[in-house]
Amino acid sequence: MGRVRVRVYKADTLSMGPLEMRVFRLEQVIDLGSGVDVFDVLTEYSERYSNTPEAVVEVVEMNERTREEKRVAVYTSGKGKLLFQRPALLRRAAIIDGKTASHASPTPLETLETVTPKGEVYVYVGDIKSSKPVWGVLLETDKGVRFIRLARGVTRDSNSDAGGG
Repeated sequence: MGRVRVRVYKADTLSMGPLEMRVFRLEQVIDLGSGVDVFDVLTEYSERYSNTPEAVVEVVEMNERTREEKRVAVYTSGKGKLLFQRPALLRRAAIIDGKTASHASPTPLETLETVTPKGEVYVYVGDIKSSKPVWGVLLETDKGVRFIRLARGVTRDSNSDAGGG
């Protein structure tokens, strides 16, 4: 067994450009040391936070020598769409509108409208809303990139082989 660390996050609402989304702010980090079982800790913390609205508890077992995360377990009392498989630090969001989505040729990512959060916020579960028509959002995080589709029924031009809609 490695060192076990608990991270507790609390929900917040973030507005970035046309986007409004639920994010999480890191509230507490607790180092429990070695010899502790990840799932026992998760059970204890899930009971502790079960009546706390919009809380996320992440329990991580780390390799003592390499500091790599070996096992991760996550609990949330919140609801919503899974935005990322575990809490991930949001670096920026790229907005894909219907016009961009319906093009037959790919659009370079550098040309997409991007918005950056102020401060450190994490994405995990929640909803993304937009004040303007948005087809989808690319969330760039410290743990990778995730595409979230927001709108349905975007019309594609007849030359598009992008499929489905």
